[in-house]
Amino acid sequence: MRFILIVIFLFPLCSQSQIFNWNDTTFAPGSYRYFELKINYDRGALDENQLVYDTLTMFLKNHPAVKVEINIHTDIRGSEAYNMALSKRFASQLKNYFTGKSIDSTLYKIIPKGECEPVCTQEYIDKLKTDAEKNEAHRKNRLSKFIIVEETE
Repeated sequence: MRFILIVIFLFPLCSQSQIFNWNDTTFAPGSYRYFELKINYDRGALDENQLVYDTLTMFLKNHPAVKVEINIHTDIRGSEAYNMALSKRFASQLKNYFTGKSIDSTLYKIIPKGECEPVCTQEYIDKLKTDAEKNEAHRKNRLSKFIIVEETE
C-alpha cells in the first residue's frame, strides 16, 4: 500500500497526459515518465545518475522517431538563482552524455527548470512534522520529467 501512495504522489495528474510504458510501440504526445535524480547540494551528478542517463540513452537509440523534452528540476532549498544554475549544470551534463553516446541532438530538448513546478510545495513541506519527512519531500522535488513531444513515424 505504501508503494501505491508514493507512486500517486510522484506522478501527479497532468492535463491530457499519461505515463508511458517503456515497452510501448507508439507514444502519445504529452505522455511522460519521471526519473528521480540524485542531486546533493553543491555536488556533481554524473556517476550518481548513471542508470537514469543510460535508460534515457537506450530509449532514444531504440526510438529514433520519437522527439522528447527533458525537464530538470531541483528542490526548493537554496536561492532561486543557485537552483537554476544547478539545474543548468545537470542539463549540460546530460547533453554532454548524450553527445558522447552519439544521440542525435534533434531528438531531444533539455530544459533546466530549477525549483519551479515542485512536486512538494514549500507550504506542504512546512506542515510536515519531522526533519526526515521534510528531507523526503525535498528529495521528491529533485527529478527529471521525460516528455514525449512527437512521434514522426
